[in-house]
Amino acid sequence: MSLLKFKVGALTPYWLFKCWRAGKIAKKANRDPEKYSDEFRWGYAMKRSKKTLKGFNVVLDIKGYDNIPKGTALLTPNHQSWIDSLIMVAALSKQTEEKGIKHKRAVFLAKKEVLDKKSFKGWGKITNTFFIDRKNPRESLKQIDAMGKYAKEKQDLMVIFPEGTRTKDGKLQEFKSGAFRLAKKEYVPIVPVTINHSHIGANFSRSGKVTVEVIFGKPIKPITFMSQPTDKIAQRVRGKVKEHYIEFDASEKSERENEI
Repeated sequence: MSLLKFKVGALTPYWLFKCWRAGKIAKKANRDPEKYSDEFRWGYAMKRSKKTLKGFNVVLDIKGYDNIPKGTALLTPNHQSWIDSLIMVAALSKQTEEKGIKHKRAVFLAKKEVLDKKSFKGWGKITNTFFIDRKNPRESLKQIDAMGKYAKEKQDLMVIFPEGTRTKDGKLQEFKSGAFRLAKKEYVPIVPVTINHSHIGANFSRSGKVTVEVIFGKPIKPITFMSQPTDKIAQRVRGKVKEHYIEFDASEKSERENEI
């Protein structure tokens, strides 16, 4: 057993407790939104993301942060690992110590099966995640629309993994078009996001630290895609993500990826 795997195993009860606490904070926010404000809850999520990644010996190399627009935009990262949501939260941390500058805040979209995992349930609540039932397209569209409306009201970013699931073979999968319908409806820019090496970050059999690269591409303005069908937009955005994507051998992935 690697030292990292031992450490992660020893700390798992602590992390589960923190996820449970995240759910409690989200519930308290419903009763007292002034005390448990959006900023408070997002700050908690960001702090937990950073500490968890540090515990996993993961270091983030963030590029193109200034490409993230002010206000609402759709971020479309590829999906390599179950820790990608943690990575995206941490990657939105402000890149300066200057006072008055706030962290970027976001809402997420995820499949409802995630709720079956206790460790993710509280996390989903505190990050304002909207859950979709992939077997019920009509209801899924309602959730996606609700996500867009919420993000616009709060001026939050929206994070959707357009592959729909994690890559199993290390190659970039096709992008589903549903996410881009949302960008058209809400008339928001799309920011292609490339994540590299997160599959290694989630493999606790390794030794030493791993650097996960997060690249925020230049935003695609809505005026340039409003007349295009969503499948064409999906292809265009996928092409931008692929420019920086590093393929990997599926054998490098942890067996645990299939359990989560």
